[in-house]
Amino acid sequence: MSWQQPPYGAPAPYGAPAPYGAPAPYGAPPPGQYGAPPPGQYGAPRPHYGAQPHAQYGAPSPAQYGAPPSSQPAPAAAPAPASSYPNMNAAPALAFTEPPSGTNPAAQPPPASAPAHGAPSPYGAPAPAPYGAPAPAPYGAPSAAPYGAPAPYGATPPGHAPYGAPAASTYGAPASYGATPPGHAPYGAAPVAAAPYHPPPAAGPPPKRKALLIGCNYPGTDCKLNGCVNDVQCMQFALKKHYGFTDDNIVSLRDDGKERGPDFKSTRANIMKGIQWLTTNNGPGSSLVFQFSGHGGQQRATQGDEADGLDENIYPTDFRQAGRIVDNDLNTYLVRCLPQGVTLHCIIDACHSGTALDLPWSTSTYHQNGRMPSFAWEGRPNPHKSPQGGIALQFGACKDSQVAQDTKKLSGTFTGACTFSFLQSLEKYGVNQTYQQMLTHMTEVLRETTATGMSGKASQVPVLSCDRPMDLNTRLLF
Repeated sequence: MSWQQPPYGAPAPYGAPAPYGAPAPYGAPPPGQYGAPPPGQYGAPRPHYGAQPHAQYGAPSPAQYGAPPSSQPAPAAAPAPASSYPNMNAAPALAFTEPPSGTNPAAQPPPASAPAHGAPSPYGAPAPAPYGAPAPAPYGAPSAAPYGAPAPYGATPPGHAPYGAPAASTYGAPASYGATPPGHAPYGAAPVAAAPYHPPPAAGPPPKRKALLIGCNYPGTDCKLNGCVNDVQCMQFALKKHYGFTDDNIVSLRDDGKERGPDFKSTRANIMKGIQWLTTNNGPGSSLVFQFSGHGGQQRATQGDEADGLDENIYPTDFRQAGRIVDNDLNTYLVRCLPQGVTLHCIIDACHSGTALDLPWSTSTYHQNGRMPSFAWEGRPNPHKSPQGGIALQFGACKDSQVAQDTKKLSGTFTGACTFSFLQSLEKYGVNQTYQQMLTHMTEVLRETTATGMSGKASQVPVLSCDRPMDLNTRLLF
């Protein structure tokens, strides 16, 4: 049956060209009009909206990699060998996605009203993936890739719980990164009962105890002493017994020929090296002890910081060759460099040693009607003679104007009277005594030992010096 030209004005059958001169349907471009795409050419509109595109120029063949999946199920891709590293230039292959626990994949119905390929997605549905992109996994399911292949960007790493979920681990296994630590409540929940908070230790080296003990007998000279090396040995024994010092953190310098080597002889150079060892590498809580037993003296002050115009000094074994050590230097290298939290105790059993460390505060002793002695601080603040942050205390054998005794009245063997009274107080009252108790006992022992004349006045009165006027009822800080 041949096609008949309809009468003029009659509508053309569906799909037939309109009669010559008749207006084109609403919205349709007139055939042959300038700008209308030629039929069959590249870029021509598809026959029907949403229909499968023709395999025209520029369109990938159905079997080509990246083409949209056809309505027929694609054969499952063979998994890559576990031992081979994936090709990083190829697109990642899709693998089977494990369904949620408790479901049967075969029994799951297909999604209702699945749109045809190319058709617009229903309102609210996720936007289709770009052309050529792999099909997305079901919402919320982690992407699976062949073994060894990198996970898609943003995907949960294999073996880890989704972000925010607590990690499940066996006993003793480390928790996953970001998981709530065992024994703690999740973020925002009420806290669970926990052990009391213990702050982390302060930065720096752990607390230490160190002691530098110096005894100078000056053998073979006209200023020989007898008990100074004994003082060192007795002090070392007391520190180990009462305060837990060990031989590893005690350095003893002596000159009786029994020193461990030339570096342990009580020369000026070795004393200064020992001071450097004592005051370095200390942290909060460190306790330092400096003891000197030997000769002490005075010389004219050069800095104008002495009320009596005299500096105090101590005599090393080789003082005639190397010189004496002045209180200004002892203050600089022992006191000024003390950091925060470090405590230094000095016991200087020598003549004129009341302020041998040049500390700004010192005690004065008072006796009233035979009662126990009382003490009061004298001095004024002086930041130029004080530590940077630590505490410095010094027990001097006597006032700056007095001399100290080397005697065997107290123990039957030669010792320094000040050192003996200090150690006797430690043995009698223990480590929990106060500075008031220690100073009182030393004062009484030295008064009994050094009293002269009918008045019974002591010729040697111990002095406690400090960088601050601390409470004398404080317990010993060794």
